[in-house]
Amino acid sequence: MDRTGVQLDYTPGKVVAGKGAKYLHSCTSGNRETITVTCAVNAVGKCLSPHVIVKGQTKRYLHSLQTENAPEGTTWSWSDSGWTKQGIALLWFKNSFLPNVGKERPQILVLDGHDSHNFIELIDAAIENNVHIIELPAHTSHWLQPCDRTVFGPFKNAYRKACEELCSSFPGSVVSKKTFCGLLKKAWEEAVTPSNTISGFRACGVYPFDPSAIPQEAFIPNSLYVHDDGEKALGSVDSMMAAVGV
Repeated sequence: MDRTGVQLDYTPGKVVAGKGAKYLHSCTSGNRETITVTCAVNAVGKCLSPHVIVKGQTKRYLHSLQTENAPEGTTWSWSDSGWTKQGIALLWFKNSFLPNVGKERPQILVLDGHDSHNFIELIDAAIENNVHIIELPAHTSHWLQPCDRTVFGPFKNAYRKACEELCSSFPGSVVSKKTFCGLLKKAWEEAVTPSNTISGFRACGVYPFDPSAIPQEAFIPNSLYVHDDGEKALGSVDSMMAAVGV
């Protein structure tokens, strides 16, 4: 399971225009509000319906969204920031994950190290339901998280494409709360596919298990690059600090 954020104010892509063209317009809403989309997939290409976290104080915020246009089975939460927080992960686990993963046990749930995953109520619920939670080491999700490798990139591209199609097909229209759910559905169906999710598990070496899938450069310590007279010198953080007497 992993999360990503999308904004109502999407970034338009590049366009082709005649040389000397002075006026190239692309309408955006100017609303920088972030909406969090939770994605849960497995190694054989299946996925759960998305769980969407919107910015709001109460459930009344959902009245501004046309939730009937979202992907089938979508579940919803709300928070002050639009990002996840402790309690929402537990709600997702109980209301979205457990009802849709079958009765076979044990199950393995791979998560990143976000604070919302590290509290006793979620851990107790997992133990009670014979679900083993595996937390990825810090700062490694870009190598070890299947969604980060092959799902979220295509998803965001598909979302931007859907936004551009809306604005070009209906001049004067902008991405808004009313149109978000339909755009989410188009992007979800295009990007969260069996081939993409299976590729993600393979690219991370999670399944089939393959430690060699992670290149050696992923294990190299952080380094500093110093430019001096046009020449580039490479030194480790420790050696650079020692050189200046730190």
